[in-house]
Amino acid sequence: MANLWNRLFSTQLFSNLGSSKKARRRLGSHTRRALRMESLERRSLMAANITGIAFTDVNDNGTIDVSDPRLGGVTVSLFRDGGDGIFNNGTGDDVASGTTVTTASGVNQGRYSFGSISTLGTYFVVQTTPVGQVQRTSQRVQTVVVNSVTDATNPPALDNFETPTTNFNATFGSGGDVGFNTATSVAGTIGAVRDLFATATAGVLGVTVDSANNNAINLSPDTGGDGSFLITYDGDSNNAANLIGNLLGGPSANSYDLTRGGSVTGLRLSIGTEITGTTILLRVNGVGGQSVSSALAVPVTVSGLATSTLEIPFSTLTGSVDLTQVGGIQFEVLQTASTDSQIGDIELFGPALFTQNIVNLNPMTIGNQLFLDRNNNGLLDGTDSGIGGVSLRLYTDTNANGVLDPAEVSAQPSPPTTTSATSGTIGQYTF
Repeated sequence: MANLWNRLFSTQLFSNLGSSKKARRRLGSHTRRALRMESLERRSLMAANITGIAFTDVNDNGTIDVSDPRLGGVTVSLFRDGGDGIFNNGTGDDVASGTTVTTASGVNQGRYSFGSISTLGTYFVVQTTPVGQVQRTSQRVQTVVVNSVTDATNPPALDNFETPTTNFNATFGSGGDVGFNTATSVAGTIGAVRDLFATATAGVLGVTVDSANNNAINLSPDTGGDGSFLITYDGDSNNAANLIGNLLGGPSANSYDLTRGGSVTGLRLSIGTEITGTTILLRVNGVGGQSVSSALAVPVTVSGLATSTLEIPFSTLTGSVDLTQVGGIQFEVLQTASTDSQIGDIELFGPALFTQNIVNLNPMTIGNQLFLDRNNNGLLDGTDSGIGGVSLRLYTDTNANGVLDPAEVSAQPSPPTTTSATSGTIGQYTF
């Protein structure tokens, strides 16, 4: 890996940049096959994610507000329904699908997440009630229907290659070993700038951006042709060999959140090559100069067309960089000699997200004093006295009509309590 990058950024390469513009050659100076790409059905990362935040609903409005405390260190379990549509407390046909603990502190305090869900169906999210909190029966088990494991709608594109750029060649041994092209104000391209750069190590390496037919970049060496090719996105209209831009987020921002707020987990390309051995390298630079990279084999396809999908999860990148503050993105293709390759859409991908927050409540106390209202004025006064030793039950007015209905009586009431018979607190009760 290191040797490949050293080859790319060697002193010799940079010494050639001064004369490379003069050595640029028009496409057509040699014969090569025209590439045509058949329609590619977009493939998707087959995984979903159930996530949410456990919190204390202080005002009991069912919504997580800024002032509601997030609950860290809480155990949350996931079960998949076996088909009866009922949570059986983890038994019966319930299928245990994972247990996790909510994030203890920081910006994600209280958050839980179950990823890599590949089976469609109904899932139950069950939280262990934290000490000092209560949950309504209806809120103890959260039901989530996973009806898709594909990407979120319309994953954002880094480049759709719908905007053409000037075609060029790099010819080895003619003083034109290096060829390049910079296009600005490119619609559908991150940072609105696309820098292309090619280095021929043998023969001729031709580069075309076919926006009329394929929306793809064609890399077409002639017979015996070999070399490498760069695509750079850094928001700066320099040449592609320089990954130094700081305008990737646009004129008013010097960085780009590659994770899109955490919903994106990788990069995806439509790509193909004719013969085994072609490699693509991804390099991502942070605004602080750090970088991460990944090297992958390019899939072999018929005629080297971009009919295959290559996914690069962020978790596979080597190095350390804050992907929420990216300053530049670069792809390098290292060709196998005399091999056609093609790159189509470059886009971001992430799992289908299903969000289910978990409501907890601060326990409430209902109580006062049961007394004998001797003067029948509705107030505890004068000669009125508490009545101790009386059993009381608390019922829920489920239909909010202010009347204790038979159905509410037959429903499970709260445990009974008995009024105090102790001197000084006679008649007092608490639920």
